[in-house]
Amino acid sequence: KRVQIQEIKNVEHQYQKNNYELCLFEKCEESKKTREQVEKYLFHGTDHSTLQFIIKNGFDRSYNKNGVYGKGTYFAKDASYSVNNGYCKRHSDGFHYLLLCKVIVGDSTTGNSNTTKVPLKPNQVEYDSLVDRANNPSIFVVWRDYRALPQYIIKYAA
Repeated sequence: KRVQIQEIKNVEHQYQKNNYELCLFEKCEESKKTREQVEKYLFHGTDHSTLQFIIKNGFDRSYNKNGVYGKGTYFAKDASYSVNNGYCKRHSDGFHYLLLCKVIVGDSTTGNSNTTKVPLKPNQVEYDSLVDRANNPSIFVVWRDYRALPQYIIKYAA
C-alpha cells in the first residue's frame, strides 16, 4: 500500500523519558551490553485516540489482547506491518497516524499465543521481549510499559 507522509512530529514526555533512560541504563549495566545492542527503533500502529493517550500517559499493556506472539505491547520493525494490517485506523481528519518508538528489546525469545506471562531464561531472569522468529525478527512484544518510549508521530494519507 502506498502512503504519503504529511508530517513527522517529535514528541517528548520528560517523565516517561527519564523512566525509560533509567531502565535502559540499568539494562545495559546488568547485561554488559551497549545501548545499540538492547534498543531498537520500532513502529507501533493504533487509532488516533489511543495514540494521544500513549503520548500523554505512556504505553499500557492492559489495553492489549493476547496476540499471536503473546500478551504485551506489539512493535514492528517495518512501518508497513502496522500500515497494511489495519492497526492505524483513519482519523476523522482523514489521515492515519503511526508512532515511531525507542524500545528496549534486550534478550528475546520466540513467543506464541499461549504466552501469558514473562518467560524465564535458564538463569531464572525474565526475557525482555518476545519475537515472531528467532532469526531476524520483525515483530517485538514487550511486557513492561516503561520499556517503550514514543519519539515521533507520523501523519500520513493512504
